[in-house]
Amino acid sequence: MLVEASLYSRQILATAALGTSLEFHTQQEIVKAVGCSFKTEKLQRYTASITRYGRRSDEYEIMKNPPEGSLTVRYVKPVSDSQFGRIINAISKAQVR
Repeated sequence: MLVEASLYSRQILATAALGTSLEFHTQQEIVKAVGCSFKTEKLQRYTASITRYGRRSDEYEIMKNPPEGSLTVRYVKPVSDSQFGRIINAISKAQVR
């Protein structure tokens, strides 16, 4: 999958690989060294839908007010093939330490 990744997939995979395998500081160092950056975006406020089919029925009855909130996401801006490869290599090296 990493070899055949499209432009959109590379962006998702790079974000996921960085976010699930390294500390925040190390992520920042790798992204900076590769010459790309993160984008942070605050998404619209939401009200989570709760239905009797999506939760156990006893939880549905207890939870009269659905949760509300907002979500801030951080992702790698689009990267080239070489940047993507360098990110994956840097992650591998960082995990070996």
